[in-house]
Amino acid sequence: HKDELAYDLIVGNQTVTPTQDPHCLNDIPTCVPIELISAENIGVNSNINGAEGHKMARALKGKHGKDDWFLGEGVWDCILEELSLHKKGLEAFSFLDWYNDIDPTIQDDYNFSEEILDKMISELDRLIEKYDAPGWAPISVYLVELLGDYRRSLNKELDEVKSGLRVLNKDDFLGAETRREISLFVKEK
Repeated sequence: HKDELAYDLIVGNQTVTPTQDPHCLNDIPTCVPIELISAENIGVNSNINGAEGHKMARALKGKHGKDDWFLGEGVWDCILEELSLHKKGLEAFSFLDWYNDIDPTIQDDYNFSEEILDKMISELDRLIEKYDAPGWAPISVYLVELLGDYRRSLNKELDEVKSGLRVLNKDDFLGAETRREISLFVKEK
């Protein structure tokens, strides 16, 4: 439950030393991503879904254990259309947590406080600056685009919190100061 989690436990106040994933060190010779797929863009609109779906299929094509079950590229668009436009097969995804992000009718409502949104935006700024620099794989261009989308979304949410359009409550993700303010407000009532 959210109220059982302390701000410092989740956000922390320590510097994290950059490390490379052991999977990359031990199992993957180059540790360079072959594709970047946005879960947020799957099912949102058919054009994006088609692009994301094709990326997934290309990433799986030719992989050991997949070719026996893999359908040819000629049917990909039909399958993607059935999934995204006609919503066929989506019940198979309903048990996945990320499915809630695709179908807002089953998504829990929660908000982030100004403090936490500021930290999230700051981290996105850091990542955008890092991956927009020269020397990264060409796929980083898409990563920077996605991070920019997330940043715009969080800035919109921050504006809504600041203006009062989004009203925070004790069950939201709150920074330490906001949690104190809400506790004081509740006690005064």
